[in-house]
Amino acid sequence: MWQPHDLLCVTAPNSPPAGSLRGGQEHSGAALRGLATAPNSPPAGPLRGGQEHFGSALHGLATASDSPPGDARPGSLCNSGVGSALLCRDQILAAFAFDSLPPDWVVRSLSQAPWVVVRRAPWRANRIPVGIRGGARTQRAAAWLDPRHVERRLAPWELRGRASALEASRLALPAMQALAAVEQAWSDWPDLCWGPGGSVGFELATGLASVGNGSDLDLVVRLARAISRSEARALWKRLPHPGQARIDVQLQTPAGAVALSEYAMGAGPMLLRSARGVRLTRDPWAETPWAEVA
Repeated sequence: MWQPHDLLCVTAPNSPPAGSLRGGQEHSGAALRGLATAPNSPPAGPLRGGQEHFGSALHGLATASDSPPGDARPGSLCNSGVGSALLCRDQILAAFAFDSLPPDWVVRSLSQAPWVVVRRAPWRANRIPVGIRGGARTQRAAAWLDPRHVERRLAPWELRGRASALEASRLALPAMQALAAVEQAWSDWPDLCWGPGGSVGFELATGLASVGNGSDLDLVVRLARAISRSEARALWKRLPHPGQARIDVQLQTPAGAVALSEYAMGAGPMLLRSARGVRLTRDPWAETPWAEVA
């Protein structure tokens, strides 16, 4: 099942480039062949294991090895098979559909880092809703990706072990230091399925400098089963407060995402974010799951 915050590696078809680039139309084109993809590093999950925490609540959570190659969740980054060779506009965008002609920076960004983020939105014409990041904070584009072009998926928790490969200057950034602090703070929960999204996740996946001094640390916690508010408070209280970077944590439930802060510290309704939009709920696990896919 495709969900927000996962990462996908994409390849394009072998047919010659053709057709309009506007959304809703099928774009045939040369496969994004020969494009650089992320190294096949092993999943970087928690290193401790075998201990029971939160009873059975955190067990049975999906891991990267449990998911088929075509399983994308929101927040996942899709490595669009755009390679080191410079390709024409039609070739790069062959696997995508847009509502309108995309800006020029989209092509440049996909050429530099062929990764896109799965968005929390409905599918369209059997395509995955994805977001494309540019170099500037204001450069974000919505698109829909043909799942047949997905070559590989990376989930947020697979990115945590990649920080060690960064240069010391990158690790010194507040958001990266906050990630290391959370690793230590949550070490008592080795079965917890969590990892970075946002600019931190993007940099760990692509190797491109995406994190700045003012960047937040966005975290995604995947929970297939409910945890109590007291258990959530234990996680919340272990976070480095206050830290050098603001930390935002989402609990990904089968019905959508809620903020850890709202669930842990509040007693009333909270915002539930799903592909259908945002609504209030008192218990996200009591909500009927709505497939993120069409």
